[in-house]
Amino acid sequence: MCLTRNKILGLVFFCFCLGESFSATKEEPDHWEIQTVPLDDFGKKGIIRDNPRLMGFLTQDGLKAFMEKEFFPPDKFVVRAQNNVSTGRNGWSWCSVFVKRKTEKAPDPYAGEEDQHFIIKPFKNEIFALDEIKGLQAVHRDREVMRTQNLHDDSMPKLAFAEKFYKYEFNGKSFYFELLHAAKGLPLEALIKNFKSSKPGTNAATKSKTDLLKAYGLLGRTLANFHLKLMTEDRCGLWVPEKSCTECKTVINQDAHSNNVFVNLKKGKIIFIDFERMSRSLKDKESPMIDVGHIILDLFFQQIPKEDYKILRDKFLRSYFTQYIKQVPYPEKILEFWKENGLAFKDSRVHLPEPEIDDINLYVTNFLSKGLKMRSIRSAPRV
Repeated sequence: MCLTRNKILGLVFFCFCLGESFSATKEEPDHWEIQTVPLDDFGKKGIIRDNPRLMGFLTQDGLKAFMEKEFFPPDKFVVRAQNNVSTGRNGWSWCSVFVKRKTEKAPDPYAGEEDQHFIIKPFKNEIFALDEIKGLQAVHRDREVMRTQNLHDDSMPKLAFAEKFYKYEFNGKSFYFELLHAAKGLPLEALIKNFKSSKPGTNAATKSKTDLLKAYGLLGRTLANFHLKLMTEDRCGLWVPEKSCTECKTVINQDAHSNNVFVNLKKGKIIFIDFERMSRSLKDKESPMIDVGHIILDLFFQQIPKEDYKILRDKFLRSYFTQYIKQVPYPEKILEFWKENGLAFKDSRVHLPEPEIDDINLYVTNFLSKGLKMRSIRSAPRV
């Protein structure tokens, strides 16, 4: 049989598409393995016996030496490590590692924004490290979640997957940690700390409050987009009006506190780290209000003035529910959704004081009522 040039090109294109389709359906490789780091890689000042400690007996100098040897040679980069604002659940401090590239004009550059930012997260033992790997693999393999991770779409929160997992041996014990690339951004906790430490009435206080308001607005907007994108539309009353709003479930972060949320205000990005618990809601989706409650709970216990807390809380809630008003096909069901799901504050792992729950319920109900009324006015046909 004689094939024309067009038929040959068509066959090649078909084979190419088939190959692309096949590769897109293959599972991601299990590329997260725990690598052993020799103690020499941490340098002479890398191991100590006394507190304060980063994890086990590893120091910030040790992590600096490790990053220089593993990734960033000191003749080309400047690396510094520092403890984060608070300690992790197992009592060891997380660590931030900041990196700047040296140039001819700035051979020792330490002014301005860092080029790269990494997080070091310690684990209590191997079981915790393997559980983390298992959770990350499940999220990374989930097509629905990964479709939200378009590099050019800042309307969704970005997921900072672990770069690598490591362990080292000292005094007959094994210590484990992971390296995360947080890109350019600051933990929400750091923005809160800046606000709390600023002297009232100063320009610094005004700027830090403005930054926090922007951050919570951005968090509310992107989190709502994420929840709505992954919601069970076929069973949710917001999409199918005859269905119940109790079935409006979605994939949730489950650990969205201020140390796990990074903010890049310049680019308008939210980055989630340490989100392996998300894997628990991939199969059996949960109420999006659990994430909302966790974020408010974290803010509630930040020990900031009550007036400022309410301003930030309400900014977050307005930004979050505005996306519902804009996006769902049946917005008249949003109040029903809130009535049936707002109680997740009580029923979930989020424990806010009863008066605060009542205040949130009142605020959200009033905001939704006004917002829905405005939407109906705008969408009404002109006479």
